[in-house]
Amino acid sequence: MNLTSLTINNIRNIGLLNIKLNPQFNMFFGPNGSGKTSVLEAIHLLLVGRSFRTRHSSKLINHNHPECIVTGEFTSEDSPNITKIGIKKTKSGDFQAKINGEACSLIADLASQVPVQIINSDSLNLILGGPEQRRQLIDWILFHVEPKFLAIWQQFRNVIKQRNAALKSGNRIRRGEVAAWDQEFVILAEQIDNYRKLHVEQYKICLQQILISANLPACEVSYNRGWNPEISMHEALVASINNDIMYGYTTCGPQRADLAISVDSIPAKHLLSRGQIKLVACAMLLARAELLQKQHATSCILLIDDLPAELDVAARKWLLDTLRKLGLQVLITAVTEDSLVTIGSESTNVFHVEQGTINI
Repeated sequence: MNLTSLTINNIRNIGLLNIKLNPQFNMFFGPNGSGKTSVLEAIHLLLVGRSFRTRHSSKLINHNHPECIVTGEFTSEDSPNITKIGIKKTKSGDFQAKINGEACSLIADLASQVPVQIINSDSLNLILGGPEQRRQLIDWILFHVEPKFLAIWQQFRNVIKQRNAALKSGNRIRRGEVAAWDQEFVILAEQIDNYRKLHVEQYKICLQQILISANLPACEVSYNRGWNPEISMHEALVASINNDIMYGYTTCGPQRADLAISVDSIPAKHLLSRGQIKLVACAMLLARAELLQKQHATSCILLIDDLPAELDVAARKWLLDTLRKLGLQVLITAVTEDSLVTIGSESTNVFHVEQGTINI
């Protein structure tokens, strides 16, 4: 689905804003602090239930108001129906969401409506950071295409929480209390791993094709499931019990999985330039969007904050051309309009943002 209409109330320096969006490209330019990133932040809040910039409502909401409200209308080429989503958040942390007028109490139900991705400075952590973001890269796909995955992951999180609590009992540790969680841990861990392995193989195909189109060095993508591939999950738990007790947490399992990116068997972060790292990170997110299209016949909305940062003109043109081929709805910010590669006025809405107001 595409976001066709957006209304923002009291997000940072935006008091009231109502705009119509293009189903393809929407570009927001203006000086730093003008409010253009806040537009992307509001959309992320609407579709995910939280900001990508802060966990604190008091920082998100305009300091003169007790609450913020964001509403949006979504349409699809496959249906004449309009989906309406609204969200309200208060400085005290209260949260309300509605889908077509019906209350939505679960963030997962809200997030499943319209997939959204963000490309910003944090995206570099797909290469430069630890395994968590790379695990989330794959699990995001599973959340949207595998109906059972979320429940399995939630059960697993509860089991590992209980197992870790038993491991933190210090001198009172009884191995039987820890082992009591092992059978359920093993079953859930292997289910998560099986889902991930299946989708990683398909994801790698999409990623390699996009990397080739960007004239980037050939990157190897390898999946590390989080325990020795030559033994079972049960065997790994038995072998690691002494370390688990020593550290006070479970040291093997799908919570330790990684998707390693390397060039000539060397971690990509040690060989690539800053610009190349951002391009690879962009390619990783675009491959995820393409795989979602292939597996679920669903397009995500893509938010790109500060497109020109660390990308030269050729790289920006490649990115926009690739986005056009994928057919995603894209919202992009930049400081100046001329830093955005022209892709055709018929498929682009351009907005000038200044002091929380927008001019078309």
